[in-house]
Amino acid sequence: MPRATINPDINKNKYELKTLEGAFIELRQLTYGEQIKKQQMAAKMTFEGQGRGFSGGEFEFFQRKVTEYEFATCIVDHNLEDEDGNKLAFQNGNILDVLDPRIGSEISYYISELNDFQEDIDFLKESSEQQ
Repeated sequence: MPRATINPDINKNKYELKTLEGAFIELRQLTYGEQIKKQQMAAKMTFEGQGRGFSGGEFEFFQRKVTEYEFATCIVDHNLEDEDGNKLAFQNGNILDVLDPRIGSEISYYISELNDFQEDIDFLKESSEQQ
């Protein structure tokens, strides 16, 4: 039978950072359940109604929370340090406030590359259109 599960402790990818010589990160892929949790965090919609009709709504983006979640969940190892030589703790969301934006952007890119499957899933749409 084909295996349909992943083991986040085994499925790891190592990336040498281009934005910081000698630096690396090791990432793991999100499980499907973790992807759903990330999507739930990505947007929050609040609608308020008055009487019978819809009177307004609010749409908030939670990009920071999503990034904190992705960094804490996906980064399993790295050799990145702060100015005092301490290994960065990506489980602490506040680390993003001192992280070099070039390095943060590169890490975000690799996390997206590892976890965004839109191109792979497009075959589902094509296959259903053919029937």
